Amino acid sequence: NIDFCILKLNVINPIEQKIIDVIKNFENIIFFEESEILGSVSEFVGSSLLNSGYKGKYSVQAINQGFVRHCSSNQQLELFSLDVKGMEKIIKEKGFSIS
Repeated sequence: NIDFCILKLNVINPIEQKIIDVIKNFENIIFFEESEILGSVSEFVGSSLLNSGYKGKYSVQAINQGFVRHCSSNQQLELFSLDVKGMEKIIKEKGFSIS
């Protein structure tokens, strides 16, 4: 098993530098965001990591299209792999095991 941490951002503006200072010590970061990726928090965090000298792997799972069709919140989360099963699948695809 590979150790991992879950960081939930309850406040997204401003992102405090101490958050970047903590997460830049991880070798791999997967950012899940229920939003369009362009101009998103994940884009800001990725840029901040690069500016701080981060050398690890950073990937984002977010909405990558401008239009989200009409459906329930749960259906939308599933559509974009932002539900529990989708996140587990992505984590496993990145080579991590989940107990």
